[in-house]
Amino acid sequence: MIKIKLNDSLYDAQVGERLIDVIQRAAIEVPAVCYHAQLGPLQTCDTCMVEVQGRLVRACATVVDVGMNVQTASAAASAAQREAFDRVLSNHLLHCTVCDNNNGNCTVHNTTKMLAVEHQHIPFKTKPYAVDDSNPFYQYDPANACCAGAVSKHVRTSKSTKRCRSIGTMSTHAFCGTAARRSENPAASPAVTASLSVPAMH
Repeated sequence: MIKIKLNDSLYDAQVGERLIDVIQRAAIEVPAVCYHAQLGPLQTCDTCMVEVQGRLVRACATVVDVGMNVQTASAAASAAQREAFDRVLSNHLLHCTVCDNNNGNCTVHNTTKMLAVEHQHIPFKTKPYAVDDSNPFYQYDPANACCAGAVSKHVRTSKSTKRCRSIGTMSTHAFCGTAARRSENPAASPAVTASLSVPAMH
C-alpha cells in the first residue's frame, strides 16, 4: 500500500494500480469515456487527462507511484478533458442536453453533464451512411454514432442510435450511449434480451 496525493489530499493506493481506479474509488469526478476497469486502458478518448507532477497524462494509462501528486481539475487538465470530449462529440449529434435518458446509465450523457457541455465546439459532420431500420428493437442512425471506445468495449460494430432510452432493464447505452425503443416487451424474446444485455458503464 502506498500514498498518493489527489487534489492536495492523501489517498491509499495499491502498488501497480491504475490512477483512474484510485480516482474513481475516491469519488473524484474525472471523465473517462472509453475506460472500463475489466478491459483496461483503451486510450482512445483522452477524456481522463489529469496533471501528474505538472505534466498532462491519461489517468487510465498511468500507474500510481509513491509521492505522486495529481491534480484532476487544474486549468490545464480541465481544458484537456473538454477538448478531448469535444472531439468525441464531433462524431455524435449532441442530443445529450435534452435527452430523456437521465437515469445515470449513459456514459456520454453523464460526461456531458459533468463537463457542463451546452454546445459542441467542433461542428458535427454528416456521415455518408444510411439509417439502418432492419433490427426490430433498434435503429442504427450514423448521425448519432459516437465511437470513442466505450462503445466498442462490448460490441465492436457499435454505433449509437437516435434516442437515449433503455429497453426494459437492458443497458442499451453500452452500444454507444443510446438506443431507440422498438418494443414495449423485449423480454418476450429471451434470446434477444440475452444477446443485447451488457453491463452498465459508469
